[in-house]
Amino acid sequence: VDTLVDFPVRGLDLSRYVLCHAEFKGKHLYDLFAVSNHYGSLEYGHYTAYAKTKYGWHDFDDSLVRKLPSESCIPSRASYILFYERRIPEMK
Repeated sequence: VDTLVDFPVRGLDLSRYVLCHAEFKGKHLYDLFAVSNHYGSLEYGHYTAYAKTKYGWHDFDDSLVRKLPSESCIPSRASYILFYERRIPEMK
């Protein structure tokens, strides 16, 4: 499978999918913090990961770690599993 699925790195809004209970009020915005990538086919392949650190986005490929030049490199045909964290809502 090598179909490009575009996804946001920042600001994935899932608000319309969350029931409106008191503890869940406000926007439900999520930011990407890691991606598992798969290269190959269904029978074989190789996995790498992109992860956000305090120094920016990095590509982890076995023992090799490289800094990504920009966030625009993150969505790719190899993106397999996306990891998001919810933004902490601002207190009013």
